Amino acid sequence: MLSTTMQMCCLFLNSLRDLLCGWGFSGSFGCIDMANKPDMLSFGENLKSIRAERGISQGELAELIGMHATHVSRYERDLTQPTLEVIRRMAQALGVSADRLVFGASEQRAKGLLLDQELLGLFDKVQGLSRSELGCVKSLLQAYVLKAELQQRLG
Repeated sequence: MLSTTMQMCCLFLNSLRDLLCGWGFSGSFGCIDMANKPDMLSFGENLKSIRAERGISQGELAELIGMHATHVSRYERDLTQPTLEVIRRMAQALGVSADRLVFGASEQRAKGLLLDQELLGLFDKVQGLSRSELGCVKSLLQAYVLKAELQQRLG
């Protein structure tokens, strides 16, 4: 259970966020860089990794999805891209979601998007907090980001 001080802090920060949002400020995290994703695997790398995890050869996968092994090889080398139907069949044969096959594991995506590894570690630790504690952490982050945006606009 949160202390009364912490609850009051959360209420204040939520009110501050709502007030600033009413003035047209919106929170965005500068630590996320969608254009530069060095740690993100390509579709072919994801396919090869998942296939290897399952202990399935290219030939076996090709047979399961009804195509020739050379197609699987070309997908894994990112020489060609499969259709959505082929992705669906691959995902089903490998026992994963199409999302995982195309974009990789969620942890992998987070590592590719967050440039600050210390911040990524903190976000990982925050996942173990209670729902109310997590809400307060979000409110604190949002309030800090809004404060930085306000300072930047007022210059």
